[in-house]
Amino acid sequence: MTAGRGEDELPDGLVVPDDLSSLFAGDGGAAPAGDDGSGVTESAEPAEPAEPAVIHTTAVVLTSVRQAKVLASLLSLAGIEAAVVPSARGAIAVRYVEQLESETDPGELLSGIPLEAEALGASLSVAARSEVVLLAARVQEIGGEISGQVKARRYRGGQIVEEPPPGLVLAQADAVAERLLIGLVQAPQVDGYISSSDLPSAGGGRSFFGRRRKDGGEPE
Repeated sequence: MTAGRGEDELPDGLVVPDDLSSLFAGDGGAAPAGDDGSGVTESAEPAEPAEPAVIHTTAVVLTSVRQAKVLASLLSLAGIEAAVVPSARGAIAVRYVEQLESETDPGELLSGIPLEAEALGASLSVAARSEVVLLAARVQEIGGEISGQVKARRYRGGQIVEEPPPGLVLAQADAVAERLLIGLVQAPQVDGYISSSDLPSAGGGRSFFGRRRKDGGEPE
């Protein structure tokens, strides 16, 4: 009578190979872990880096200057480049500002008004010698709906004198101001549009106000 085998004993005739990798080989004897049989799986392609976030701001400055060409000339003489459009309540200066969010000063992000827009409002209040109101809008269209934020500042003599409610300012302004602000129309699409860069600057020999005399006297 043959004694029974213990649980750890192998059946008679079973041979364990020295190289166990053949037990896991697929068709053709190739190891499934890697295409080259090395057992190392190739890593996935690295993801494309995300594009930097860009902040788009529309700056609209409401003035009491009656003619768009006069306002454009004031901007040109001051060395400021901006679009100008006419309106029933005074010419409007427009500037489009793009900023990389990663490079924007935290103060600008918090206030919602880029330094470039602030400079436009402050400079115009000096050049026009009257109060102006700056409206700065950061808006975007998502699913057919326009959302964002609008800020307003009133300037006199280059200084901020008030931050009025934007809705109140727009209620008293020409309808084209709101259309420009929220991007329903671009400045070059408005009848009577003119750019200050299209006019001679203060260094030119001739300006909108007339020909400058070399001796600094009155225009000819």
